[in-house]
Amino acid sequence: PDSTMIGDRAVALIETLGSGVMGRIELEVPGLQIVVRGAPQNTVTDAFSSAASRAMAIHDALHGYTGSTDTTTHYAGIWCQDGPAFSGFDDGWRPYFTANFRVMRSST
Repeated sequence: PDSTMIGDRAVALIETLGSGVMGRIELEVPGLQIVVRGAPQNTVTDAFSSAASRAMAIHDALHGYTGSTDTTTHYAGIWCQDGPAFSGFDDGWRPYFTANFRVMRSST
């Protein structure tokens, strides 16, 4: 996709395939990938550490989360499977980090 309209610093939460629906309680178990992109490394001196810190802050907010975010979805738990890990630089020398989570949720 064309990302020219997205600022240098960006965060994406991407739902990925998981285990599907488990049993009669209709517990969904999708995956969730977090991608954090920082400012260009060649123009911002703390681009790498800033992006790493943001990725870790998102990890800390999500890992172990339980509860409801609205009136229809309950999260039995969100657990980090791996990361955050440095995944490289894009063509604009922006560092990016990824982390993968397992989610367990149900409709209330």
